[in-house]
Amino acid sequence: MSDLTLSERAMRAIALVLGTINAPRPVAMDEATLLDCLGADRPDPRWRPHIEALFDEVSIEALHDLVLAGVVDFDQLDRAARIWGMTDGRNHPWIEEMAALTLACIARGRPPSASVAPGQTALELRRRHGAGRAV
Repeated sequence: MSDLTLSERAMRAIALVLGTINAPRPVAMDEATLLDCLGADRPDPRWRPHIEALFDEVSIEALHDLVLAGVVDFDQLDRAARIWGMTDGRNHPWIEEMAALTLACIARGRPPSASVAPGQTALELRRRHGAGRAV
């Protein structure tokens, strides 16, 4: 991903997720496309199977690693699940609960994550710097 430098930890977390969602599919999704899909305002049918796998097949631990590595936050994952119509996905209840806990931390004046400052996820930085492509 040349338009945004990701940490080694973030790249490992993304690679693990992509390994799961790309495995049975004829067209592979890359890092940039994953971030673009997570930040999209509307779903792109070409990537629906991959996003379904993200919310249904990827382990909670792998999703948590994405958050801890600063790729996305729980609010961004929750928003993506809603936009892509994946609120019935196996992982969505956990994502929704974690997003609510994050909001509760913020309301109490505590930082939601020790590893990533608010607004500093790879997805947010990508948006801010206009690196996203239309999906």
